[in-house]
Amino acid sequence: MQTCIDGEWTPCTGPEPSAEACNGTDDDCDGETDETCCAESGWEVTELAPIGGWPSIATDVHGGIHLTFVASPVPDVRYGFRGIEGDWTFEAVAAPAAGAKDTRVAVTASGVHVAYVTGDPWELRHAYSEANGDWTDTLVDRDLDYYATSIAIDSSGDVHLSYTVIYDPDRGEILRYARGRPEGPWEAETVDMREDDGWIPSSSIGVDNAGRLFIAYAYNSIAVEEGTVLLASREPGASWTTEEVEGPWSLVTGCAMAIDGSGGQHISYSVETDSLSELRYAFRESAPDPWTFELAGGESVQSVEIDRFEAVHMAAVRNEQIVEHLARRGDVWVSGQASTPAFGEIGGSASMALDPFGGVHIVYDRILQSLYYAYSCPAR
Repeated sequence: MQTCIDGEWTPCTGPEPSAEACNGTDDDCDGETDETCCAESGWEVTELAPIGGWPSIATDVHGGIHLTFVASPVPDVRYGFRGIEGDWTFEAVAAPAAGAKDTRVAVTASGVHVAYVTGDPWELRHAYSEANGDWTDTLVDRDLDYYATSIAIDSSGDVHLSYTVIYDPDRGEILRYARGRPEGPWEAETVDMREDDGWIPSSSIGVDNAGRLFIAYAYNSIAVEEGTVLLASREPGASWTTEEVEGPWSLVTGCAMAIDGSGGQHISYSVETDSLSELRYAFRESAPDPWTFELAGGESVQSVEIDRFEAVHMAAVRNEQIVEHLARRGDVWVSGQASTPAFGEIGGSASMALDPFGGVHIVYDRILQSLYYAYSCPAR
C-alpha cells in the first residue's frame, strides 16, 4: 500500500510473508494456498497389534508418527514409526520386560525418548535412540511401584519425568519428579507427599520456553473423600510450589496438561460428583492470573494438546468403550467418535498427538484385545 503525502508517494508497505495457515490465504506468498494443510477427512481406524496396551503417541516436525506400547503375551516394550508415506515399522525397545506398563514417548530433532515401568523388579526406566540408532537404556528410579508417568523435553535436551509412587499401601502415594540426560545420570526428588492415605491417579508434566516446569495432577484423599486438581510449578533454580486449580470434588480420576507457545497453561481433568461425571477444562495465560473454567463434555480425559493455531484438542473416553476427540472451536467444544464400534473396555490409556498439517492421531487399546490407531483431519 502507498499513500500520497504532500504530493509524493510514501514507500510501498504491506504484510510480511508468514507461516502458511489453514485459512484460505497464501500466507507465505509462494503462489500456493493452504498447501501444508491436510485434506479434511473422517476417522480412519487401523488395528496395529493383536494384543497391546499402555500406548503413547507423538509426532515429529516432518509429520512422522511415533508410538510405544507394551506387547503381549510375552511382555516387551515396543516402538513403532510411520513416515508421511509408507508402512508401519516396529522394533523392541526392551525385551523381555516383565511387568512392563505405562509407556510414554516424546520426540525431538535429535531422537526418540521412551519412559516405561517394569515390574520385576519395580523400575522406572528411560530409553533413547537417535535416528536409525540403537537404544540407550538407563535407570531413573527403582524399588517401588510407579505409574501415572509423563514426559517432557526442554530446549536444551534435558528430559523431565513426573510419576506417582506407591510407597506404602497403608499410607498412600507420592508425586515424584526426575531430570536427566538421555545417557544419564538421573536426579529424582519428591514433589508432593501427604500424611494421609491419598492417591494420585494421574500426572502431566510440561515445560515452557523460559524453562519453567509445571506438573498438573489429581489428588484424592480417602480420609475426607475429596479430590482436588493441583499444579506444581518451579522456576529455574528454585523450589517446587503447589497451588490448587479447582476442587474439591467427590473424585478426580484423570488430569492432562499442555503448555502453549506463549506459556499459557491448559489443564483438562475428569471429576465425579454424587450424581455425574464431568470433563472440565481450565486455562490461564500465566501465573498468578486467575483460572477460567469450562465444561468440555465427555467423561474421562486422556490427553490434551495445542495445535499451531492455538486451538485446544482433547482425547477422552466415554462409557469406558468409546474414544472421543474434542476440539475447542471459538467458545464451543466439538466432539467426534474416534474409535470403531466394538465390545470391550478401553484399556490402559488413549494417547493423542497432532501433526504439523492439522491431522489428529490417537492410539488406544481394548482390554485383552487389539491395539488401534485412529487418524482424522478435522474441519477447521
